[in-house]
Amino acid sequence: LALFDSAVASGQPVVVAARLDTAAIAKSGVVPDVLRRLVRARRVVDDVPAGQESKLAAQLTGRSPAEQDRIVLEFVRTQAAVVLGHDSSGAITPDETFKALGFDSLSGVEFRNRLQAGTGLNLPATTVFDHPTPLALAGYVRQNLSGVGESNGTSAEYSESYVRKLLERIPIEALRASGMVDIALRLAPTVEQAPVAEPDNGKDIAELDVDELIDFAMNQ
Repeated sequence: LALFDSAVASGQPVVVAARLDTAAIAKSGVVPDVLRRLVRARRVVDDVPAGQESKLAAQLTGRSPAEQDRIVLEFVRTQAAVVLGHDSSGAITPDETFKALGFDSLSGVEFRNRLQAGTGLNLPATTVFDHPTPLALAGYVRQNLSGVGESNGTSAEYSESYVRKLLERIPIEALRASGMVDIALRLAPTVEQAPVAEPDNGKDIAELDVDELIDFAMNQ
């Protein structure tokens, strides 16, 4: 009853009485956003000792490139789901941006910490902004896991149809940010643009009235 009276008098719109083990939360190194004013997390120490292979990298050993992609993507989606409070990774759409999924600066850092602990990679705090979708981030993680890329062949193992499907799922903003659009333009055959047709009556487009413009557009 004393807690209830305090809640009513606090003026806060939502108040919850809960028994919290703040010491245990701080020791875990992963503090939910809602508790950040109550608990100061200790520095997160990577679960992967120096020179040793991470559990994720071990799972990828001997797998095909397609299986590796699937495993790493599921790992990224699972960690994102935990940070955002979802029950399963199914709530994390692979090609949706982290911002659209609900990440902000604080949750982005928490997410980065979980990825570091699971992979042993040294990831920047801006990871979710540098690689804006789970699919893009999974590709980055897989490329940088020690020994994984080298032990499973080269990109020649990927079929053309698989690569095409993969590219279709990456947002154009992510491709532009990574510089892939410029690379694609350099590699792709030159595409000649069709010349713009001139009006049949020889007039300049700027000289046409509304009816003539509509008629010209409908005939293109």
